Amino acid sequence: AGLIGGFPDETVDDLKQTYTLAKKLKATKYRLSKYVPYPGGDLYEIAVQKGFKCPEKTVDFAKMGNYMEGDLELSKIPNDVFLKLKRKIEYLTIINSIRFALRHGEFAFLPYFIIDSLPINLKEIVIKSLKIITYPLRKIID
Repeated sequence: AGLIGGFPDETVDDLKQTYTLAKKLKATKYRLSKYVPYPGGDLYEIAVQKGFKCPEKTVDFAKMGNYMEGDLELSKIPNDVFLKLKRKIEYLTIINSIRFALRHGEFAFLPYFIIDSLPINLKEIVIKSLKIITYPLRKIID
């Protein structure tokens, strides 16, 4: 499920509603991206009125969507709050991928479903989750 947040005038409560929607979707892969205003888009003029300055180079648009490099904050959501909720939404990838694998017996694809879509800093959580899930299987095998 591809989700976008950080729209002009979007609030923390609005973003929390996005999380609630994501939980209801039960997708096996989530990605929350930050809104970036592109010339010609419907919200571009609003972004300009809020102080957005259009980059001179195309590559600079990519930096705006990167939470570590960009400082674009058009919404009322602080960047650290956005990042926290982004991680929560991406954590749903782990939960729903595991549920999918257990329901459908698709264990071979489980690591791909989980690790492919997560940032590096969440790989530890994935590994711990897999160890917890496979523990009963290891007991049976041993």
